[in-house]
Amino acid sequence: ETLDRIADTIHFAPSKSSRLLQAADMVSYAHLQSVKRQPNALAQAANERIWSQLTGKVREASCWPR
Repeated sequence: ETLDRIADTIHFAPSKSSRLLQAADMVSYAHLQSVKRQPNALAQAANERIWSQLTGKVREASCWPR
């Protein structure tokens, strides 16, 4: 099922007790690292490889405006 809108308040919680939150944290961190330019070419390549493993499984990766 696709979540196409949020109809409730967003709640922030520690992820240590939820594997689903941990997975969301991991994917968002991997995406951030893949689009952020790293000063080290090896780190940049590693981050891009990690994201490439996830990219087929992530339906949409975009930035919410502030």
